[in-house]
Amino acid sequence: MPSNAQKINVVASDWKWTLDKTTVKAGVPVDFHVQSPEGVHGFEVVGTKINVTVAEGKNAIDKVWTFDKPGTYTIACSQYCGSGHSNMFTQFKVQ
Repeated sequence: MPSNAQKINVVASDWKWTLDKTTVKAGVPVDFHVQSPEGVHGFEVVGTKINVTVAEGKNAIDKVWTFDKPGTYTIACSQYCGSGHSNMFTQFKVQ
C-alpha cells in the first residue's frame, strides 16, 4: 500500500454503494477499502482494470489505483445481486 494513498471506504449493500469520500486528486494512488455487509457484489470502476468480487461479511478488500486523468468515474456492481442490480452504481470525481 503506497504511504501517500488517498483512502475511500466503500460499503456495498443491497443495491447501493456508500462512499465516505467522493473526490480525490489525480496522479495520487487511491485505496478503495471495500466491504459488503449484505450480499455478494462485484466492485467495478468502469474504464479501469478494477473488478473484484466482495463477499458478504468477509474481510474488506483493498484495491489501489492511480487515476491519471481528471473526470467523473462510475462504480458499478459486476456481480448479479438481485432485483435492484441494474441500479447499483454511483460516481466519484478525480480532480
